[in-house]
Amino acid sequence: MLPQTLLGRQLRLIGNDLRRGKTTLEELDRMSLAKALSKNGVSKRAIRLIDISLNYNSIDTVSAGGVMQDVERRRSAGTVPLRLKGGNDSFVNALGEAATEAGARISLNSRVESISQNTRDVKIRYIGPKGELKTIVADRVVCSLPFSVLQGISVTPGLSFGKSSAINEVAYTRSTKVFFQAKYAEWDKRSLGSSVWTDTPLERIFSSTGRLGDEKALFTAWAEGDGSKVLESMPDVERRRYAAAEFVKILPFMKDSIEKTHSHSWTLDPFARGAYFHYKVGQLNRFQDLMHKPAGRLHFAGEHTAIKMPGMEGALESADRVVEEISGVPVKV
Repeated sequence: MLPQTLLGRQLRLIGNDLRRGKTTLEELDRMSLAKALSKNGVSKRAIRLIDISLNYNSIDTVSAGGVMQDVERRRSAGTVPLRLKGGNDSFVNALGEAATEAGARISLNSRVESISQNTRDVKIRYIGPKGELKTIVADRVVCSLPFSVLQGISVTPGLSFGKSSAINEVAYTRSTKVFFQAKYAEWDKRSLGSSVWTDTPLERIFSSTGRLGDEKALFTAWAEGDGSKVLESMPDVERRRYAAAEFVKILPFMKDSIEKTHSHSWTLDPFARGAYFHYKVGQLNRFQDLMHKPAGRLHFAGEHTAIKMPGMEGALESADRVVEEISGVPVKV
């Protein structure tokens, strides 16, 4: 049984217990997912197998309550995935173009150094793309930085103890991917579907674009959590070379099929420091009501502050909330 299938079955069982009132998210937050699965009779070997497909840092540290909250949010968001023509970047680019047309000034490749506020305004000091120090003064600031990045930025006056604790303590999933452009015929003829799970540092291999009869396709080696550390430890060129060799070792029939490679580590990306946030044991109860709370003239947006939706949808949800916080006018979706 694939790790994802095994995990899905166990999460459905825990979800049934939640709906029947046999447990609560608060109770589940007091234990790791590994402990919750063990209580349900899942063997240690199966738990280690499940950890391969887990989109968190470790099955031993992630909150079982936080995982089940994610499950419910994803279920509520719908089960039919949507594809954007031109890729997800096209959506972000369209937002940027619309903002520019409305008069917004966008500064890319700029690093925020400090945020300071008083009763009248907020001041942002940042280093521009050419290394120059700049300052912006605004009535209010919407901060959509991941907390993994915000924790390295000076904020004055200091935030509340609870808010500061959330910023400094919530986890961000380590994630490194290696992409391959490769000939598709050998994969195609074996009807392998869209994914392969492994016990190697590559963890999972996805064929996300190939369709029957295609000449070429894009494959993704997707390592997350503690499993990502091996790939993170390598320079980009070495990482791609290593991943290509492992790819062929796992799938010998793909030898000589790889044409191009690319890699990206969200863990090492200074503007991300991880792929997405998650709660460690005990943090759902402590932090969930603090993540989105504004601090004076400083407002917080991003997937980590969403209440109802996960991922990109959560980021958009948070934008609506922030508009309401600032304007006082409900946003009609």
